[in-house]
Amino acid sequence: MGKKQPFEKPNLKAGIDEAGRGAVVGPMVIACVTISSDREKELVELGVKDSKLLTPKLREQIYSRIYSTASGVLVRKVQPEEIDQALSGKGLNYLEARIIAEFLGKIRASVVYVDAPQFSPRSFENLLRFLSGSRTHIVAEPFADRRYPLVSAASIVAKVVRDREIRRLREIYGDFGSGYPSDEKTRRFLAKLVVNEEVPPIVRRSWRTYLKINERSKTRTLEDFT
Repeated sequence: MGKKQPFEKPNLKAGIDEAGRGAVVGPMVIACVTISSDREKELVELGVKDSKLLTPKLREQIYSRIYSTASGVLVRKVQPEEIDQALSGKGLNYLEARIIAEFLGKIRASVVYVDAPQFSPRSFENLLRFLSGSRTHIVAEPFADRRYPLVSAASIVAKVVRDREIRRLREIYGDFGSGYPSDEKTRRFLAKLVVNEEVPPIVRRSWRTYLKINERSKTRTLEDFT
């Protein structure tokens, strides 16, 4: 359990969201954006909204404006190896909550809005309180990026950081698509890696998509995955 925070900044608010949680390739990125209460409306004026509703170009533009408007921005890239370790231990929710708790210890906001897992928001909220030992008022809700501008801002930051990282990884490993299980290009990329026994550290080996492809590869060739 984290140490008690000595004080919270009464006018400071924060929003926290992630990008890439469900991906099988690449990191999950968690971002935290803080701003004083009297400037929160400026985020709305920037046009912040759920990052999935914005074009990549517009996300990049708003991303730069968020950095110039916010009181602070924290970003954590969670690599596949750390995610795989979490899946074999206390789980992904616990890992995400632990990282968010670390954020809370640094920002000391009076209230923080968190985009919570869809199926267990109250449990996630309680876990955040336990791990952080924080007196911060925590509001953890599914789809919080649609309700709270601060979470929308964090969503944009996380998405832009992950997109940039994915572009960098493609230059190294080739075009693997979006990195999500629903992407056929991603699945083909995984199949080729598995068949050739060359699985790099950018792949989440604990993911069901990878495990299924790995199992099928024992009796099939690459052409069978088309």
